[in-house]
Formats: sequence, structure tokens, C-alpha cells
Amino acid sequence: MEENIQVNPRESLKSFLRKKTGVILTFISLILICIQFSYFTYAVSKHVDNWAIIYSFDNDAANGIRVAQRSGWLNNNQYYNYGNLYFRVARTIERFNPFTTSEQNYFSAVSEESFHFTLMMISLFCLFGLSFLLSSILSRNYPYRLLCMFIINIAFMKTDIWVEYVLKVHPDFLLCLMAGISVFLSKKYLEEKKEYYFYLTAVSWGLTLGIKLFTVFYLPALALMFFPGFKKENLVKAIKFYCIIGATYLIIGFPQSFEFVQTIKFLIYQSSFSVSPTRESFIEWWQLLGNQIYLPLLAIIVLALLFRNNTDETIFLKKGNLIRLFIISFFPFVMLLERKVTSPYHHYTLPVVT
Repeated sequence: MEENIQVNPRESLKSFLRKKTGVILTFISLILICIQFSYFTYAVSKHVDNWAIIYSFDNDAANGIRVAQRSGWLNNNQYYNYGNLYFRVARTIERFNPFTTSEQNYFSAVSEESFHFTLMMISLFCLFGLSFLLSSILSRNYPYRLLCMFIINIAFMKTDIWVEYVLKVHPDFLLCLMAGISVFLSKKYLEEKKEYYFYLTAVSWGLTLGIKLFTVFYLPALALMFFPGFKKENLVKAIKFYCIIGATYLIIGFPQSFEFVQTIKFLIYQSSFSVSPTRESFIEWWQLLGNQIYLPLLAIIVLALLFRNNTDETIFLKKGNLIRLFIISFFPFVMLLERKVTSPYHHYTLPVVT
């Protein structure tokens, strides 16, 4: 005897409209994100110039172009201001450019402009990658995730410092993205305690260290992932974790990462550009952090409230883990509060904002 299955027309219509709405929202969001990316790519292309002109107004950017040109995965680029991962990525991308790989064009104006464009585009991709990471945390629904990404991009674009550093040759956006990924993986390990998250988190922090030595400010607080709880197994795990970070840094930066004396000399030299903190410097650091974070944070809070029913429940942390993660994320800023920096410093807080 066959059963008569009754289909509710109203529910069928709702399901149909829901699916169609998701497809339409995905399509519209993708178009809007492509427009954003195209606009910024055009802006990047208008800022491209040769080494001599860039050197006349931005010595750091000019150095970055030269360093990228002479970088390789198995050489020492003789530049200890930053880690070499940023420059090696740019050099790898440029290997697919026939106009910059031939010896006669290696230090030509064409090569300089191409490297300049590539270095800025890495920053742009990192900014969009950071927006995607944040939107992925905010919503598990793909159409809403893309819409969140579009809105977060707007918040970044409305903040001067984020736009400024897309158009600079600087590793800070790659640092921001990797710091964000590392903190996210740290959160996953704290909540799930799975072995592969342990290794992924350690490797991710090692890669972050290979971008910029600013990452060392995060390292002391990472011990909180294994403490409190003074057990031998926690101590062994913490030592293993830091060893993996160190090994990743040494491998990804080989052979330059083994130049410990040169690295220490640079850190000592860099420390000469900071003095004891003052009341004014303390206030300036907080103002700088506020100016960089308020629009993106406002956008994230609004989106979190709007899409709270579509948020992945695993993003919510237990109280103890939330405190640990906050200290890990905020510890570098505490270190900055202890110094008054006399050199350009507006980009120092960007990873903390992330």
C-alpha cells in the first residue's frame, strides 16, 4: 500500500526562495568584492614607479625592492631589518615574469616597477585574506560570509593606515594575516586539544616569525596555552612547541636565519630608536590603536549581531581560554606601551589590531 506524501506548498516555496536568495546573494557579493579588488589593483598600478623615484621619498620601500630582487630561497639577501619570507614570496612570483628573469633586465626600470607592483599586490591579497578569515569566523553560511567580507573590506578601506600600507613596500600586512591565522589556530588548539592543531599552530607562529621579528613579542604569552597546570607533560609540550617554532623559523629563512650575530646587531641598533615611556607616548599608543581598530571592530560587532544565528558555535570560547587568547593577542601592545619610539611607528600596532 503506497503512502501519500503531502508536500506543504508554503514550505516548498520558502525552501526554493531561500536557495535562490543564497545564489543571488553569493553572486552579488562576489561582484562587489571583485569591484573592490579591481579598484585597489588600479590604485596599486598607479603608484608603481622605478627604484630611483621611490628612493627619493621612501627609502624603506626602495630597499624592499632591491632586497626582493636579490632574494632567493637558498641565499642570504643581507637585509636583517625584516625576515626574508615576504621578499622570497615576491621573488618567487616574479620568476614567472619573463621581463624580470633575464639577466639584462634584472635591475632595469621594468624589473624595478614589476617588483614594486608585486610587493604591493602581496599586501593587497593579505588584506583581502584577512577579511575572508574574519568573515569565515563570523558566519558559516557561504553567501553571508562573502557579504561580511565585502563589508569588512569597506571598513579597512575607510581607515587611512590600512590603505596607506597597501601602497607601501612593507611586510606588515603579510605579518597581520599570518598573526591572525596563528591566533585563530591557537584558539582551535585551546578548544579542541587536537594534535594536528598543535603542530599547525607552532608552524604558523614560526612562519610569522620569519616575516618580521616583531613576532617575538607574542612568544612569551604563548606559554599560556600550556599553563596554568604545573605538570611535567605541560612543560614538555611547551618546550616542544617552542622548538617547532624555532625550527620552522630556521628552515624557512635558511641560510640567513642562522646569522644570529647580524640579527642581534640589528635588534640592538633598532632599540636605539626608543627611549623610556612618557605620559604622552602612553596616550599616543592608545590613540593609534583606537584609530586603526574602531571602524573594522565596529563592522565586526554589527555583523556578529546581524548573523548571530549563522555563526559557528565553535568560535565561542570558554572563559579561561578567552582570557589566555586575549593576553596572547594583546601582549605585544603591552610591550609597546613600555617604550617611546622615535622612528616611524604607526604600523607597529597593526598586528595587534588583527
